[in-house]
Amino acid sequence: MISRIFGCVVAGVLLVAAGAQGQSGAAAERLAAALRFPTVSHQAEAHDETAFRGLHRYLEQQFPSTHETLTRETVAGLSLLYTWPGTDPSLAPMLLTSHLDVVPAPPSTLASWQHPPFDGVIADGF
Repeated sequence: MISRIFGCVVAGVLLVAAGAQGQSGAAAERLAAALRFPTVSHQAEAHDETAFRGLHRYLEQQFPSTHETLTRETVAGLSLLYTWPGTDPSLAPMLLTSHLDVVPAPPSTLASWQHPPFDGVIADGF
């Protein structure tokens, strides 16, 4: 239900680009911080709008140039849609999609996790 173009696809691109510029640590920290927002969404449970809105603010603060360049729309209350117009309108558009929500981790599995789900821990270089 809740989707965003800006999500994991862009985060992955940022990590690759930052790595090429020797800044992978900073990009990984940004991604880890984004993962600390408990954006759980499940049909059977109410979701925490505060976490989603906090992530929206975080993205805007961490990526100001992106937010100055792209048009951001909020769809259905919590979804984000970013539009980046090209320079040649005769070319076909491209769509990148991702999401910012996760399903809840079953409580019975939490003991087997090396790190809690929303700790955003960077371990072993990842």
